[in-house]
Formats: sequence, C-alpha cells, structure tokens
Amino acid sequence: MRQRWIWVALWLAGMPLSSRAGLDEKWRFPETDENPLPPIYSSPVVSRGVVYFASEGDGNAPGYLYALDVNPSQDLDGDGTAEDAA
Repeated sequence: MRQRWIWVALWLAGMPLSSRAGLDEKWRFPETDENPLPPIYSSPVVSRGVVYFASEGDGNAPGYLYALDVNPSQDLDGDGTAEDAA
C-alpha cells in the first residue's frame, strides 16, 4: 500500500488565521499559561489522520514529538474508546 504524505510549510503554521484566506480553524491544540507550548521546530506533517510536529528544547528541557489525531472521535490505538481531545 502506498503511503500518502501532505507537507505544510512552517510559515503557514505561524500565520494568524485571519490572514489565511479560504482556511478555517477546525481544532486547536490545548495550551495553558502554566504549560505553554515550546517553540515549534518542524513543519507539521499529516499522515493517515495524524498531525506530527516537533518542539524545540531549550537546554533545560528536551524537545518533544507531538502526534495529534485530526479526528479525535476515531479509535486510533484500538483500545475500544475514542481518544481524548480538546
């Protein structure tokens, strides 16, 4: 089976939603004041309904690879329950 990849430019991820004509925000990754998201190091990649991106470490903390379900009502890990989502 051939795998399909969609690449999204890094500058697109950093632009305000209002300046991206024709695009709608479908969901938002939760971020709190106590636990802010570190700077994004990579362009997001979408494959099989999952968005992957990496954050940058700061010397005191490591960077992280995030994998977010585009449709959180799907059971991607097969445990019989839908995934948690914002």
